Amino acid sequence: SKIDSLDALLKQNKQAATAKAKAEYEVLLQQLSMAEKNMNDWMDEFDPDPKFSTSDSLTAYFKAQKTSAERMKVAVFAAIDSAKAKVLQ
Repeated sequence: SKIDSLDALLKQNKQAATAKAKAEYEVLLQQLSMAEKNMNDWMDEFDPDPKFSTSDSLTAYFKAQKTSAERMKVAVFAAIDSAKAKVLQ
């Protein structure tokens, strides 16, 4: 909604500050969208009941999934925190 508001302001007057603010919000929206896409992709690919022939393979799979989930969590929260910081300015 903030991008829409800034877009309406740009139609009224072409101030550089308004264009810059809109571009910043668009970057934040892109970061949030990418974080959401990555999370959804991981969830779609995750197999909670994988079939492996050894317990070592199973352990390795879940360790790799945990690492992926932790990276995804960091990216999601970083995008959210960036967006919150901008909105609350």
